[in-house]
Amino acid sequence: GLQLRELQPLHLSDLYARLLQGGRLDGRPGGLSARTVRNVHKTLHRMLHQAVRWRLLAVNPAADLELPPVVEPQMVTLDHSQARRLLEVAAGPGRAGWWPPLLLLAVATGARRGELLALRWSDLDLEAGTVRIGRSLRRGQAGLRYKPPKTAAGTRTVGLGPQAVAALRRLRVEQAERRLAYGAAYRTDEDLVVCEADGAPLHPEHVSGEFRRLAARAGLPPEVHLHTLRHSAASFLAAVGVPASDIAAQLGHADGGALTLRVYVHPLAENKRR
Repeated sequence: GLQLRELQPLHLSDLYARLLQGGRLDGRPGGLSARTVRNVHKTLHRMLHQAVRWRLLAVNPAADLELPPVVEPQMVTLDHSQARRLLEVAAGPGRAGWWPPLLLLAVATGARRGELLALRWSDLDLEAGTVRIGRSLRRGQAGLRYKPPKTAAGTRTVGLGPQAVAALRRLRVEQAERRLAYGAAYRTDEDLVVCEADGAPLHPEHVSGEFRRLAARAGLPPEVHLHTLRHSAASFLAAVGVPASDIAAQLGHADGGALTLRVYVHPLAENKRR
């Protein structure tokens, strides 16, 4: 409701405060995180800087504003014994199916949830022991959809160990049996590795909720969630001496390892003891 020349720093400070208190647009209660508000500020600052360059404003009202501090959440990382316990529970009675290969892929590759749920059998080369990651399953306003990576680094080929390859071979046999059972009702067009019984894509939020219950059954801390496996994968690789640049390439980071070391690699207590 303001003309550009009327915009003052106080208007922006008030906007940021409102976003922090109740700025969500997804129907959930609460406001946006400090990091998201800072991203809003960066966008506004860049827009208004362009207005100054065009001589529409004398000064940038977004300059020199006090922004909310960003407090990094404490990320929990699994150690090797916890990871093994999680895999044991996933392969136990009442679970099995796609859970063991999903968790093995998560720990082995460090792929994101959406990337794992978007994998097709055509992306796997079980003879060579590799998986090509090149898209992600996301929930949008129109439902589930596949999206390409944000950067070129997001498209990558990652190696798989023999345990993961063996689990995927078993899963492929199980899927072939289900295809025969479902007949024409099976979703052969999707060709998904991790999917519903009829071949349809799994809802990402459903997988995250089921994972939390699985982690609780394995006796893991309540802070453990599916994204923890991505951090754990990075920490496992760092613990055996893999360079940060190689870990970044495996995770799909484009910065050569700076973000990987700052956010994803955590010291393992078992390494400290050793």
